[in-house]
Amino acid sequence: IYQYMTDTWGMMPYSGALQGLDNPYPVFDTQEAIYDSLFTEIDEAIAQMDGGTGPVGDQLFGGDMERWKQFGNTMKLIMALRLSNVYPSPTGYAATKFKEAMTGAISSSDENILYPFLADDNNDNPWQDNFQTREDYAVSDVLIDRLIADSDPRLSVYAEYTRTSVSNGTPEYVGMPYGLPNSEILASDVSFISSNVIYNGEFPGMIYMYYQVAFSYAEAVELGWIAGSASDYYEAGITASFEYWGAEGLSEYLAAFPLSTDSATAMQQIAEEKWKALYLQGWESWMEWKRIGYPILEPATMPLNGDDVPVRHGYDNDYPSNNTENYNAAVSAQGPDNLGTHVWWDTTHPITNQ
Repeated sequence: IYQYMTDTWGMMPYSGALQGLDNPYPVFDTQEAIYDSLFTEIDEAIAQMDGGTGPVGDQLFGGDMERWKQFGNTMKLIMALRLSNVYPSPTGYAATKFKEAMTGAISSSDENILYPFLADDNNDNPWQDNFQTREDYAVSDVLIDRLIADSDPRLSVYAEYTRTSVSNGTPEYVGMPYGLPNSEILASDVSFISSNVIYNGEFPGMIYMYYQVAFSYAEAVELGWIAGSASDYYEAGITASFEYWGAEGLSEYLAAFPLSTDSATAMQQIAEEKWKALYLQGWESWMEWKRIGYPILEPATMPLNGDDVPVRHGYDNDYPSNNTENYNAAVSAQGPDNLGTHVWWDTTHPITNQ
């Protein structure tokens, strides 16, 4: 949760937070300091897992502490790669943390870390929960158009044909125009998320998936952090995505999109395939786009705030008045409190230069 928060806002209360009235005005720690502390917390937690009986009522892993170790190491690996732009060296801080986590991270799709939603309405898949009474979400034209352009077979398992096109006997996929504050487009004229997701209360939440790890290894090879074949890891990531969703046509797709031997081109391919695979993992996909710079995205045509694709959230509106001194110090150090200020690690990627 803290990683999500600091990646969203940047500097934030951390070391002095959660103390209630003992410290109502906590300082904003730097993102660098927060990451360093989070790595320490993960390492300390993993060290305490001795293989004994795990907690009763563990809904994720049934008390299997080896699986919790995998969770911790996978989290550490993904976090380490997020720092690649500020610590690009193969012997640097990020690469060291990354390599420390590799042997303990998930190593196949069988080890995907999923949140087990239940059919019971008290703990069901939130997509299904939303679609019980309303239709708020369609697949964006950004993704639909890209999948169509690439003849990507995952289109048929990510999305549904529009109802209008099915009724007319000419089934087709149509994405919802991205970023409209208000739309008069009929729900029947755009493609919804797969019915297996939005009408299935037990569809699991994706926390960490093997395709994330495989694409991360492909990038680590390109960065010079680890040995191995970037192409093999790239193909493993695509394969894991296809297999998880049950998409057909894998061999043809791999043959159509081999990994380039040019590092810059290969890194763009890795980034864009990772973006596709992170479907329904929107926050993670946003972070990876910010870090690597691909795919090239266009800002919304009618933005409510700013004039570009957001790279950050603004702080809560209460901060300037409730914690004024520390808020002002954070803004002074980090940059304007708006959607366009880059967080600490969001600098130029060492390979893509984006």
